[in-house]
Amino acid sequence: MSCCSQGGQRDFGLHKYADAYARNGFAVLCFDYRGFGGSDGEPRQLVSPQMQLEDWDSAIKYAQVKSTGIRLLAESWSLLLAKDSEGLMSVCKVGSPLI
Repeated sequence: MSCCSQGGQRDFGLHKYADAYARNGFAVLCFDYRGFGGSDGEPRQLVSPQMQLEDWDSAIKYAQVKSTGIRLLAESWSLLLAKDSEGLMSVCKVGSPLI
């Protein structure tokens, strides 16, 4: 799984990591929180920790149906969400793609 920080979007740069892993044979789930980037949802660009936690949990549940041994490539806010998530084998922090 690959996930951005609170107000981040896949197209801010994290998708490049996801694409590289996919080219090397890994199944990758990279998502935008609701209301951000390519995701649906209103209002747009609203940072809501509660809604983002719900999105995060939904993404993990989806990935668990599709795969075992889920690993997370994340930055910032998503690392805080990961600490309480069940089903993740490992977490890897990446630097902000904006730097």
